[in-house]
Amino acid sequence: MDTIQNVLAQVVIPGLLALLVAFLIALAKAWREKIKDERLRAIVDALVKAAEQLYGAGKGAVKRDYVYNQAAVQQLPVKRADLEAAVYDLNAKQPSA
Repeated sequence: MDTIQNVLAQVVIPGLLALLVAFLIALAKAWREKIKDERLRAIVDALVKAAEQLYGAGKGAVKRDYVYNQAAVQQLPVKRADLEAAVYDLNAKQPSA
């Protein structure tokens, strides 16, 4: 009986604790990435709205360059898909004329 308790105390319990710690670390990393993605999305949305306000309708290339330049100044990794999604959301929220 002592041998089983020794095995549990020296091997199984520390092993389970190590697995739990590894799971919690992975969960924390995923949560951090989610928050980082949400913040980036909010910043891109704000930059797209600012470009629309500054340059008005049309002038897509100028507005796109503005967003990329402002993102570069803030050292943000803005992808084309993120930009297009923000533009789509902005256009979807505007009432049609």
